[in-house]
Amino acid sequence: MDKMKQLLTLLLLSCSLTAIGTEISQERKLELINSIEKKIASNYVLQENLEAIHSSLDKIAIPIAKAVNPITKANWEGTGVKPDIETSREKAFPTAYRLVLQETKASTAHPEHLKEIQQKLQDLGTL
Repeated sequence: MDKMKQLLTLLLLSCSLTAIGTEISQERKLELINSIEKKIASNYVLQENLEAIHSSLDKIAIPIAKAVNPITKANWEGTGVKPDIETSREKAFPTAYRLVLQETKASTAHPEHLKEIQQKLQDLGTL
């Protein structure tokens, strides 16, 4: 049996998710379906109440590490995570859901399940 694909929609809104998404994608444990709007790769921690730096700051981001991938040894700063399937943020979930339905449909023989899957695919319409 072929390796089962896992589909994951990540809204890469933080550097930590970018790092995690890149490592998981490069190990081919899943496909990333996402927009490529954010291209940030700095790891950071938030320090609260740093009045010594500036009295008007509540928080400041302090870099604590370089974003170097342990597999490729490359720094992806400024390049972001290249998803397997590029789409807009709004279409990321429907795209992933459609792919899951299509893959499930291909491996399902039960007529009622096939009918239900086909209806869900029709409900999604065209992206």
